[in-house]
Amino acid sequence: MDTNIDNWTLTTVSDFGATKYRLVSVTGDVSESEATVTEVYIMRTYDVWSFIWQQSFPRPIEQNGTLTYYPNRYFPGTFLQTKRVRFEGLTGDKPLNLFVYNPLDETYDIFAKVTIEYGTAPRIDSNDFAYEIRANAAGTFLHSPIRDGFEWQEYASGGTEEAREIDTSFAITEPMIEWTITFRRIPRDFFTNTLLTRLRNNIGKVNKDPMPVFNNAPAETILFFGWGLRETSIYLGTDYYRPFEIELKFLEKNYETSFSTRAENSMVHHNLFFRPGKGYQRIKFQGKDAHLKADLNELFSVQAEVDPDA
Repeated sequence: MDTNIDNWTLTTVSDFGATKYRLVSVTGDVSESEATVTEVYIMRTYDVWSFIWQQSFPRPIEQNGTLTYYPNRYFPGTFLQTKRVRFEGLTGDKPLNLFVYNPLDETYDIFAKVTIEYGTAPRIDSNDFAYEIRANAAGTFLHSPIRDGFEWQEYASGGTEEAREIDTSFAITEPMIEWTITFRRIPRDFFTNTLLTRLRNNIGKVNKDPMPVFNNAPAETILFFGWGLRETSIYLGTDYYRPFEIELKFLEKNYETSFSTRAENSMVHHNLFFRPGKGYQRIKFQGKDAHLKADLNELFSVQAEVDPDA
């Protein structure tokens, strides 16, 4: 097997460095909905660590309050991303020293066999965000007394009669959507110094502008009502790295109603409340809306994914 690096013609390419290697084999398993590919490389032992942590699993980079994420290294020519990297000595009978290169020291193997496993993952373009989004049905029921404007309709005749039973109440359904946005691999320093302030400043507020992440949901239809976090598995880089996984919770209130006397539209949002006998109206306290408005889009400058090959 040729271990003369001057004869190797292949080089990994990324924004985080380049590594010369010799391709030994490629195998794959492809189905209609997913695919896996396994490559085996030979590379110099002291290149292995940077190949793994700088190229295969690059860390997020913070700049000007935005955390930029780079996807895992792709199988060349595809969007299959690195899932796992295994390495061992090329000869099999010598240990590896990943951090010191000394070709004269025969104690360690100076070449490594590196196995890279790639798998199916969502395609990441330069303008996408790196988050996971989920939606669930939600809603409330309002019990309202009958007031002016209500009528009973006879089933058989189709005739109507003014509703006068003031002791009768009925339930108004308010359908909503609960959105969950999950961000992964958030560095602790970025969370503590930047993101935590944004979360605290915006919780309990509604969007003042349309939100692209929710398909341009109109102003005041998205309420940011909570967040949670957990410490994820330790990254075995050259230092101790314990990132957070953070979930943001939003509630969308955005539907058309017949209980409206407003001329402009009959859509309901978070700053409209049902008033018996009047329908949905805006209510203010000392001139302020019940839910203050904020730029919730700033929460999504957290980690803009970038394709390093774009």
